[in-house]
Amino acid sequence: MVVFTARHVGETVTVDLPDAPPPTYADACRALARALDLDVQTVRVHGARECRGRTASVDDDAIALPSDCATRKYMVSGTTRGIVDAINGMARTDARIRDFEEETARERSRRGERTSSAAASTSKYFGEIEVLDVPSGMPSRERAMEVLRRLASDPGITGVMDAHGWYGGRRVGKLCEMPPEGKVGLSEMCVLGYNVNNGREIHLRLRTDDYLGFRDYVTVRKTLLHELAHNVHSNHGPEFRALNSQLNAECERFDWKRASSARVTSRAAEAYQPRDADARVEAPVARSLGAVADVARTTDDVRARRLAKFAAFNAADAADEASASSRAGGVDEDA
Repeated sequence: MVVFTARHVGETVTVDLPDAPPPTYADACRALARALDLDVQTVRVHGARECRGRTASVDDDAIALPSDCATRKYMVSGTTRGIVDAINGMARTDARIRDFEEETARERSRRGERTSSAAASTSKYFGEIEVLDVPSGMPSRERAMEVLRRLASDPGITGVMDAHGWYGGRRVGKLCEMPPEGKVGLSEMCVLGYNVNNGREIHLRLRTDDYLGFRDYVTVRKTLLHELAHNVHSNHGPEFRALNSQLNAECERFDWKRASSARVTSRAAEAYQPRDADARVEAPVARSLGAVADVARTTDDVRARRLAKFAAFNAADAADEASASSRAGGVDEDA
């Protein structure tokens, strides 16, 4: 028997495979799918150095497992069959009725525009951009593509990548959406993103736990910066933490370098909201252990709180400027 070991959601999973014929990565994916009750088509084994992008799937029937696979450090990801069945069930709609996404695609087709779940990027910083193929009953692939394209052209992100030379031949090969595995803030291990082979691919978690909404853009951007830091440091040691902090500081500076007031404009950024007013949103919540949090459940809640905070900060800035002007004898520096 061949022993194959991998980590999944913080736990070690071991499966036994027949040694004749020699087992392949596809065999390992099938065995892991059975052991973890995952949909086999969604199973990915990360750290497979023999496979393209160091990631194996059920399609890798021709790539044999190495002799030291029992001692290698693999990570497995995938979507449970229960979630896949639920999504497929939600997708069973009346075929005679076109939804908004289908009608939009038809209209774009009439105008000669192209729609796809994967698209080549014209950016010098990212190669392909790829989103999950979800049924029409879920928030659209176009919306996810819109988020990834916004990240790829975000002035803070592109400024950071320019500063560190992550463009041209050193650009990120593929920017991808990943399935929302584990529950944010609840599961022992919840992956928000991962970096494959020092920037060959970066995968980001865009959707909420139940696939029915999108996560806060600012939080997703911080995850992208975290993964960019892994272009240099594969672990989470002191050097990585220092670089991650540096990238976040640079991102804020590059994002608002053209603004007349960096402080006011950066606060305006905090008021960003997803486009759909009725979409669910996961907002970052800070609280002490044992505290009861007043969690914002909808985009309207988050918008109201951030705009109130923005208004309060602007009022404080105005008071500070008036005080400074009074002390200076009422001289307007712009006059």
